[in-house]
Amino acid sequence: MTSVMSIEAGPSEASRDAVPVLRGAGGSRSARDRTGSPAGGSSARGTSSGAAEALKELLIEATLLHWHVAAASRALAADGDLTNAQVSVLRTLQADGSQTVPQLAAARGVARQPVQRSVDELAAQGLVRLTTNPRHKRSRLVTLTPAGRRRLTQMERRQSSWLRPMTDGLSERSLRTASTLLRRIRERIATRMTDTVPTRG
Repeated sequence: MTSVMSIEAGPSEASRDAVPVLRGAGGSRSARDRTGSPAGGSSARGTSSGAAEALKELLIEATLLHWHVAAASRALAADGDLTNAQVSVLRTLQADGSQTVPQLAAARGVARQPVQRSVDELAAQGLVRLTTNPRHKRSRLVTLTPAGRRRLTQMERRQSSWLRPMTDGLSERSLRTASTLLRRIRERIATRMTDTVPTRG
């Protein structure tokens, strides 16, 4: 599982657009925000509308959080010579083991080419190596090297020290609950995008 401190890039055009789009989806404030109750219709419809409004607000906060985490990740990267995308690849290999470039790209919902660039740069630094894939001769496995593991250990120490003061007043249980909720929402968005968003020609 990828660490929270390894967001792959700063705010993209899509993520910049996400906040105004979400805010504009239902007006500046809903009837439920103003009155504390659904604007009208059945109770079930009102509850559903209220949940959708709450989800919209959560996604706005998540987008803003993404920007802050991306900036912090860049500042905390060991020696400042690794991009967020490269750190993300290292953490994925640490957590999930060797993978192919297409697998790494698919897990991120991005094209293969930028992931390949990150892998090539990491390999040049000796942090990963490309090995023969017994299942697919043309798609080699990307494997974390001992040097890559040492680099991640250094980053973990720095990040843990930086994050620890921010846990004041936050329980482990509440943080894990929040993590689980965000993961479920992320998975539902991915499914919804696959099912409903048309491919641009």
